[in-house]
Amino acid sequence: MYVTDKTPILNNIYARNISCTNGAHAVMLSPHTITQGMVDVRDVSGVSCEAAVSINFGFLSESKGQSDANGNAINGHSEGTFSEDSVIANVTATFGTNAQVRASRLRHVPCALRGHINMTKNLDDESYKAPSLAPVYYLALEDYVSLNNPKGRYQIVLENINHTGFSSEVRADGLITDGGENDFEGCDIDGPPIWIKGEDKNTPNPLQTTYTADALGGIDDYNETSGFKIYQELNSKN
Repeated sequence: MYVTDKTPILNNIYARNISCTNGAHAVMLSPHTITQGMVDVRDVSGVSCEAAVSINFGFLSESKGQSDANGNAINGHSEGTFSEDSVIANVTATFGTNAQVRASRLRHVPCALRGHINMTKNLDDESYKAPSLAPVYYLALEDYVSLNNPKGRYQIVLENINHTGFSSEVRADGLITDGGENDFEGCDIDGPPIWIKGEDKNTPNPLQTTYTADALGGIDDYNETSGFKIYQELNSKN
């Protein structure tokens, strides 16, 4: 429910041992228009999820009367944040191909894996079955200078990120921090095009090495518990 009273906030929230399998996220921080307090989350695991952890920036919604058509805040609203004393630690993410990925984030799937996106929407009518993107989706850090600069940006204490099976075109630290620099453009494959925002088009990704989809038989039968890992280079380990 949309909160018009900004008094209730998340603060002093402690969570342990949270997991996700074939889903979106085990943990998601998204402050919207609220200046949130401190959360302390540890021991998070994600298997074949969009990202084990998602840390999004605060934003305004025109349809909810929070901003005008130009994105300017109205009616007393402002972009939210979380306290920078917040902690997310001990994250383990395992790559898989049954993740629940929303349409606007499919651009983060490397070209070599685009053929494994099922373009039939899930029952939520906004996400698709697709390969995992990264261990941590951290757009709250995009263009970050300091707390709420730019508006809605913040950083938290993020420690001990471990990941298995992800493409070498994913950052070594396991993070996606920029919608433009961390997308994959110009993929020469069949199927519906992946939508990219105008300001993020033609933004070179230094990690992009492929532009075509690789063929891999039997990927739909991938068993998350078998120990068989999928790599972009199409090597396998038992």
